[in-house]
Amino acid sequence: MSLVVLFTSCDNVLDVEELDFDVQVEKTTYKVGENILFKLEGEPRYINFFSGEVGNDYDYLNNSRYVKNNFFSFYFTLQYQYPTAEQQVEVFLLKDFDGDRSDYNVINNLGPDKKIDITNRYPLVTARNGESGITNKPNLMDLVQPGDKFNIAIRYRKRAPATSGATIWFSNLKLYYTNGVNVSETALSLKNDFLQYCACNENKILTRSENRSYNETPTQYIIMWPNNTAAVNTANNAAGYTKYSVASDQDEYWVTQQYTVEDGFEIKDWAKPIKSYTDPKLTFYNYVYKNPGTYKVVFEAKNASAKAEKSITKEIILTITE
Repeated sequence: MSLVVLFTSCDNVLDVEELDFDVQVEKTTYKVGENILFKLEGEPRYINFFSGEVGNDYDYLNNSRYVKNNFFSFYFTLQYQYPTAEQQVEVFLLKDFDGDRSDYNVINNLGPDKKIDITNRYPLVTARNGESGITNKPNLMDLVQPGDKFNIAIRYRKRAPATSGATIWFSNLKLYYTNGVNVSETALSLKNDFLQYCACNENKILTRSENRSYNETPTQYIIMWPNNTAAVNTANNAAGYTKYSVASDQDEYWVTQQYTVEDGFEIKDWAKPIKSYTDPKLTFYNYVYKNPGTYKVVFEAKNASAKAEKSITKEIILTITE
């Protein structure tokens, strides 16, 4: 009786499967917002997608690059304790301001090229209906260039005649930048970046509004208070004028320290996986572009085993119009 021993090689199990892959589109010109249907042929185990946009560009896959910011903003929280119908908050961007942040007249007399009114870009501020919450983030890049020096100024004004005025809590001020890929947010310290008291006109009690910090929580507040009827100083009453009169215009500015508009960030581009080993066969992929331009779309298909890997790329040049 003879014993036959059979040896089976595992090489064929570890061999990489043959790779057959292709991509088709109906046309090569699309509009912004139009759905693009990519038809995929073949059965690769893995598929990566590169739209050609910043952050997802195959040509920069193994190289970092510097991308300039295309969005600059700041946002904050407003809370009204005693809301009125009168708009009492205004927002300004001060450019190249080198004056005294505590001097009301210096700030108030700045020209419109130095004190840019951006109040209308913040709907929460202009609502005047007592709504409280976090403001939007308007893009302010049309007003500045990288390297520009700027301050943020918040104006609180109670107009004559003797209205009760709103008590307003201002908090959570943050700078915001993005280059379309990376985002940078910096929380400004109200306690350190603003003065303790406002720069106010002669009708407003200097210390009536205040910059407060609560140690038990990370929240910091600037509280803007109107004069009350008990707070009247009659030291200057010429021609019937009463200093700190509640019946007169009360006007004040809160101005941050100065900052510089940031230029951009270094980024890395990454693949977008759209199929993994355990996913079923992928026969189509949809994508929409938000911005016009010419894009090199790349699909990278792969098969792999413990022994080796095979890959193939398919490129399509697309034109995206408005």
